[in-house]
Amino acid sequence: MEKQIRVGAQYYNLWRTPLGPKAKLQVIRTLGYDSVELAGFNGENYDGLPVSELKKCADELGLAICGAHVPYPKFADSMEQIISCHKELGVHWIAIPRPRVESVRDMEELIDHINRYAARLRAAGLDLYYHCHDFEFRALEGVTAMERILKETDVMLEVDVFWAARGGCDVPSFIREHRERIRYLHLKDSVNGKPCAIGQGELDWRYYYDAAAAMGHTDIVVEDDIQEPDGVTSICNSMQCIRKYRGW
Repeated sequence: MEKQIRVGAQYYNLWRTPLGPKAKLQVIRTLGYDSVELAGFNGENYDGLPVSELKKCADELGLAICGAHVPYPKFADSMEQIISCHKELGVHWIAIPRPRVESVRDMEELIDHINRYAARLRAAGLDLYYHCHDFEFRALEGVTAMERILKETDVMLEVDVFWAARGGCDVPSFIREHRERIRYLHLKDSVNGKPCAIGQGELDWRYYYDAAAAMGHTDIVVEDDIQEPDGVTSICNSMQCIRKYRGW
């Protein structure tokens, strides 16, 4: 099991760095990451780089692309481009990363969109997964968005271990109960109630790493929302801790 799991980096980790997309992929690979989860599709490309060049760069680096976070509005106005670009990239798993859910009406719309977008992607040979934050675990008029996602959709989940806990979720119990619905975990640490690089806080990230391996996940994805002092240093620090834990 341990040999099968790849350690991936969320592309967003380097979003604030003054690097081009090829340099970002090079940094991710050089630091020892096996895969990348893309973020920031603009309807045509990532970070201004045509998808053909992005794929060529990733292939040359030996960097797998395990999934892609596509901005929520793009599913409504760029579905054909999402399909064509990600098929060219060879990316099967496409994620909704952060919708706005502030009311029951928003929740109703989200459930409808998840089902419609999932059906459209599946018809094209792709699959949708849903990345959670904190609001999905907070009740609106007695029900949470996560309860409805689990009951009224069949998409896979990406559980962000920090944000889910921030929303009041008992994350270890949730993972055990819904392991068949979980595609990936977002691995991170936490200090003073804020995300940070792995090994810089008090979150039991080792538990989640082991949980992902035990569930047979192909990848576990490292993410640091705050990226202090900068994104490169953050993912370097995270990988150093993972290397030590894995005995590399």
